[in-house]
Amino acid sequence: MTKHPVRCFHRIVLSILVVLTVVSCDKQYSETTLKRPAAVPANALWVGSDDGGVYVLITKPVNSEQYVYDGTIYYDNGEQWYKGKMELFPKGASFANIDNKNSYSGWDGDTLYLSNGRLLKAIEK
Repeated sequence: MTKHPVRCFHRIVLSILVVLTVVSCDKQYSETTLKRPAAVPANALWVGSDDGGVYVLITKPVNSEQYVYDGTIYYDNGEQWYKGKMELFPKGASFANIDNKNSYSGWDGDTLYLSNGRLLKAIEK
C-alpha cells in the first residue's frame, strides 16, 4: 500500500503553517506579570510586549495649541527616557484617547506611534 503524495503534501504544508502561526504569535505582558518600577507614575501606560517596551504618560496642557501634548516616556526599568512637548502629526488630526493603552503602538526614541496611524513626535528642546 502506497501513501498518496497529495495527502502527504497537504499534511506537511498544514504542519508548517501551524508551526509558523505558533512561533509568530505576539505575546503581550499582562498587567499582572509586569512589575511597575516605583519611579513610574501609576497612570503611565505600558506600551510594549515581552521583548521590551516603555511606559508612556501623555497629557494635554491647558491653553496649548491643538496638536501639542506633554509627554514623558520611561524605560521599562523606570528611568526617564524623554520628558517634554510632543507634536501630533498630521497637524489638525485628533487624538482618540490619551488614557487608553490601545491608542499607542510603539516608541522609537523620538516618535510615539499611535495605533490609528498618527504619531506624536518629540519637539527638540
